[in-house]
Amino acid sequence: MGRSGVGGGLQGGFIPFERTRAAAVAAGDPRPSLEERCGTQDGYVCAVTKAAEREVQRRFLLRSDADELISQARAQASGFLPVTASSADSTHGGPTLYVMVYRPV
Repeated sequence: MGRSGVGGGLQGGFIPFERTRAAAVAAGDPRPSLEERCGTQDGYVCAVTKAAEREVQRRFLLRSDADELISQARAQASGFLPVTASSADSTHGGPTLYVMVYRPV
């Protein structure tokens, strides 16, 4: 919980996307799965790179932080997405990834 006034009282959480459409349906999650959103590992890294670059341009993210996020995306993608589109069980209309950035004012 922390001390009063530290961190601006912000609390947060997230509900991770399911890996496949079948898993999303089984879980009752109406959102597109990771495979539907990004397709492959390269698709995921591309989406993270695009979002990070956009936030650097908007001056909401430092270049060094963007580079670290992109590096983390490369390292982590193999844990939840197929390498090639032929090994994915769905098609997609392109990567969609949302990055939330907190910037103190």
